[in-house]
Amino acid sequence: MAYNNSCTPSQRRYIEVLAKDLTDDQLNTAIRKTGTSSTRVYGSLHTRNQRLQHLTKDYASALISLLKDEEYVNSLIATDGHEEEGEN
Repeated sequence: MAYNNSCTPSQRRYIEVLAKDLTDDQLNTAIRKTGTSSTRVYGSLHTRNQRLQHLTKDYASALISLLKDEEYVNSLIATDGHEEEGEN
């Protein structure tokens, strides 16, 4: 049996709940902030759940932490998913 480092179904469901009010662009911005290099996570041809399957458990955990931060989510919504100048 191969080692599977993909995020779990429960992580994906939790991310879906936390990101329910975000557009795909806003969610993509949050995903980029985790540092993942997987380009398959950003594709627009698949559902969010299908795209989230390409996150590792660690990146999914980082994304959950970001999405639980109300201040960060509010800033995403306020800037329509575009990072503020000077933010990293």
